[in-house]
Amino acid sequence: MRSRRRPQPRPGPPIRWPDLAAAERAAAAGLAVPVLLRGATVPVDIDDLTAAERRQLPDAGGLRVLDWLLGRAALKQVVEGGDTSLVRFPHRCLSLTHAAGVAVAARADGGQAGVGVDYEGPHATDPRIAPLFLVERERDAAAGPDDLLRLWTVKEALFKATPDNLGATFLDYEVAEPAALVGDALDRTGRRLRYVSGGFVGGWLSVAVGDAAV
Repeated sequence: MRSRRRPQPRPGPPIRWPDLAAAERAAAAGLAVPVLLRGATVPVDIDDLTAAERRQLPDAGGLRVLDWLLGRAALKQVVEGGDTSLVRFPHRCLSLTHAAGVAVAARADGGQAGVGVDYEGPHATDPRIAPLFLVERERDAAAGPDDLLRLWTVKEALFKATPDNLGATFLDYEVAEPAALVGDALDRTGRRLRYVSGGFVGGWLSVAVGDAAV
């Protein structure tokens, strides 16, 4: 008698993303919305800015200007025509993050209420700050500092994916399964959002979309 083969479990999402192409595939599968992700590690040259963009250069100078130019280098890759001067956040279709010398811009055109992206480079996360952005159930599920860093990016991405986030805090978003790399969350009004997370460039990258897409 021929024995039946046991069904093999379907592979879950990759824990680490080697590049943004892998992150895009994970986002498309997990969010059910195609998300364009583009990155930059070199700031855009001021001469390559439009006149309107140059007028928006931060006044502080130094690192703040370099960070802004790094973000523009990524954002210009997902904005039609490359002129970012009219982009205001939160934005229904666009989001931007930059940290540790890496910038990532996201664009989604799937009818979502909003899109959010957040990246945090590798660094130690003090457990004492967990109550500032995680509810008790989420804190209980966090296995250690790396989980805290991941959940920070999840909360930041959810926040950015909410068009009317004025006055909201990270505690206004509750993740259904805090240990999951792909999952749902509710905001303070009960609206549903969805997120996907993966390790990226030594840290964590999360992408979220608002309730109109899920």
